[in-house]
Amino acid sequence: MVLNTLSLAGLLLIYGSVSFYYFIWSGTEDKQLIIKKSIFLLFLGGILYLFYLLTAVFLDHIDSSTNLLILRNVNLLLVPLFMTIFLLLTKERNRNYEVSLLITGILILVLHTFSTDTIQLLGVFPYITQIIHLASSLIWSGCVLIIVLLPWSKILNEIRVEGFSLNRILIRFSVLSIIALTLILLTGAILAVSNVHNMDVINSTGYGRVLSLKVFLVAILFLFMLIEYTRRPLGSEAKTNHTHSESISLLKRFRGATIFKGLLLLSTLGISILLSTNTPPDTPPFLNPQTWHLNAGEHPVSIDMQPVAGSTTQIRFEIFMPEELMETQGTTVNYDLYLVGSEIGTFGANALQASLNSFLGESVIPMPGEWKLDLHIVRPGLSELTGSMDIDIPSIPLIEDLKTYLSISAIKYSSARSVTFFIGTMLVFVYLWISWRSQQGKMARKYTMIGVSVVVLGMYMLMSVLLVKTYPSTYWKNPQPYNAGTISSGQSAYLNECSECHGDSGLGDGVWAVENRGRIPSLSSPHIDVHTDGEIYWWITYGIPSLEMPPLEEELNQDERWQIINYIRSLRHGIP
Repeated sequence: MVLNTLSLAGLLLIYGSVSFYYFIWSGTEDKQLIIKKSIFLLFLGGILYLFYLLTAVFLDHIDSSTNLLILRNVNLLLVPLFMTIFLLLTKERNRNYEVSLLITGILILVLHTFSTDTIQLLGVFPYITQIIHLASSLIWSGCVLIIVLLPWSKILNEIRVEGFSLNRILIRFSVLSIIALTLILLTGAILAVSNVHNMDVINSTGYGRVLSLKVFLVAILFLFMLIEYTRRPLGSEAKTNHTHSESISLLKRFRGATIFKGLLLLSTLGISILLSTNTPPDTPPFLNPQTWHLNAGEHPVSIDMQPVAGSTTQIRFEIFMPEELMETQGTTVNYDLYLVGSEIGTFGANALQASLNSFLGESVIPMPGEWKLDLHIVRPGLSELTGSMDIDIPSIPLIEDLKTYLSISAIKYSSARSVTFFIGTMLVFVYLWISWRSQQGKMARKYTMIGVSVVVLGMYMLMSVLLVKTYPSTYWKNPQPYNAGTISSGQSAYLNECSECHGDSGLGDGVWAVENRGRIPSLSSPHIDVHTDGEIYWWITYGIPSLEMPPLEEELNQDERWQIINYIRSLRHGIP
């Protein structure tokens, strides 16, 4: 965490100094003066970040992390180069220097992102999004930090120019804030979709709760800017030119608002550091129907678990009790189901009695790992019986094949996705309408920030539908029509290649399964509806190593694999 803090502080000072000079101060009456005051902060940031890199390189040597070592060694060269180019530009504006500065700055962020080994992003698009998110955060937050740290009273006293205008500086900062915060919110929403697969993770994991706190702080920051901008933008208050005393007065108000933003940003960045030290729960569990067995005292108890259709993390289970335990009236069952070594899970839940000797329970399993079930059977007037068992919940099969894609096909996969996409599209059009009306002068400028809020929400809804972490084939459409002919062909191929494990009727009672695993999940259970045809096609093709299912790419051609999927669907939904 200390190293992450050093790297973030260094990058903020480096990019903040450069961004303030180019985006905020450039074109004002005295550039060299602000360079003298901010150059110290630039070098301080460089020293902090180089110290972080040197320490990280030393640790990489110990851990033999070759790839990280190379990336950080390259950044050790790029950071001094970036600072040198900037110093040259302060002496002489040169297009080649400016292009070199831009390229070097981007390369530093790209290498920094790739060298952050706690980032668990899959696919090119999330990496690009992460880089944009980091760049926007550093540019805006760095400018806020520089504005807070610079000795403005001394600067204005040294300028001593009647007619010096803060109007241009305030307007530029206001515009930069709107653009940067919009990018931060949009890219942050995309990264949240990439790293957190559903709301169960938000509600039940430490990573999710910290992420929720970060979102809350950013929302407060955004609301503050909305109120500030809609009331009267500071830049519009100013005359074309200010007297020295007017500049001092306006500056005090400006710095007060900026300090408040800086405190919120400091809290947000601290939470970001906490998030960077934790692995995001970006992979959902692979839940299949199972039967669990444990002993409560000397009494055997069996539990049938079924995933909830339409959910990747929710389960329901029925606890079957031996008759001797139910002889006492008022018997109750409590249970804990949790991830070992964490506070994630369900604790102290009461199972509902469903019949004379069975109870129903439900829980959420938001991530794979080693889980544990503790059962407590309370009988009035008798001692409590307890039983425990360890449960290994696997991750999605072939996780290395999962990539984050922008998929148009995902829109029509379900009605909920289609509705979400439609609403998101409408919100984007509302933002475009607000922007168009504002530019024509037919709508007050205060609605601009409302428009930004609308487009952020709309883009998040669009990305939640379009941005999916899937196999390449997940949303492929089955090219084989669902009819009696393809189902019959699929049954023949299934009996030849699949029945030894899954059984002739798909009940999971094949010869190999009974001999080696006791029984495997039935293909006619509700859980099969959770998976798309494309997902099942990928598993048939490349296998499921965690469940010892072999790949059948060589044994079955593509048509036969799709026909088998039709047959599997018919086991649950019948033949049309």
